[in-house]
Amino acid sequence: MWAIPVPRLARPWKTSRCCCRKRAAKWPVYVTDIRYREAVYQEMGKWLKGVHPCSTGIVVPALARPEWVVEIEATAVIPDKAGPNA
Repeated sequence: MWAIPVPRLARPWKTSRCCCRKRAAKWPVYVTDIRYREAVYQEMGKWLKGVHPCSTGIVVPALARPEWVVEIEATAVIPDKAGPNA
């Protein structure tokens, strides 16, 4: 989960070593101001290109730290190595 100022939004996407983006199932996005929505979703679209998880945008009055304006929670489905019939 990332909660960061919008001007630095691109940084975690580009440096993340998460191998789960193709297995993304759900991405709730919390913003403190609806005006950040477009920038956040534009950057998410670049990072998730070709992947279409469920996403819900939620406007909240505040996040855990006052300087945070967006929080993105990621849920991915990782298959069991033994397979579905194990």
